[in-house]
Amino acid sequence: PVEIGREIAADIGVTHYEPPLAQELHAKGTLPFGIGKTDECRLEALDVVPWGELVDVSLKVDGKSTSFYWHVDEDGVEHRGVLGRTLEYDTDAINDYTQNAANLDVLNKLSYFCRKRGLRSICVRGESYGRKIQAAKNNPHSQLNLGWAFFSTYLPGEHRYARNSDPLYYLNIAEELGLPTVP
Repeated sequence: PVEIGREIAADIGVTHYEPPLAQELHAKGTLPFGIGKTDECRLEALDVVPWGELVDVSLKVDGKSTSFYWHVDEDGVEHRGVLGRTLEYDTDAINDYTQNAANLDVLNKLSYFCRKRGLRSICVRGESYGRKIQAAKNNPHSQLNLGWAFFSTYLPGEHRYARNSDPLYYLNIAEELGLPTVP
């Protein structure tokens, strides 16, 4: 018999999983602060169409998922950053992700917005497009100049997306901060 509370992982060959370090250029690592990868629902993926429910209907801008976050940790330290679908990127690097952050001044706008409201954590999600991102004959967005289109607000502290009745709904934030949205 084994006593309750005794650590037996080594005895049975169980080791702690350490995710591999990011290999993509300028990646800092995986997504921070409980922010999950971007995975927006599309009509084609629904088993049941939500007839009678209020839903968002927007154009699928074909590019690469790009999110920007602001977070205050338990010690009161502010963090802000730039995310792809599954990785965080160094904000000092020059790439499509960080260039959109700089062009739109998103990180400064988010900091101001969150401080003004006393928010502890927010992630604004969108799609980077242009500059031959996802270049294909049937993708008109890949031929445009580099841009970003805001499509949702994720609230990491609550593990949910802001819905259309929420003051933090993406259209409300976009209007206040002057950020572009998906059509």
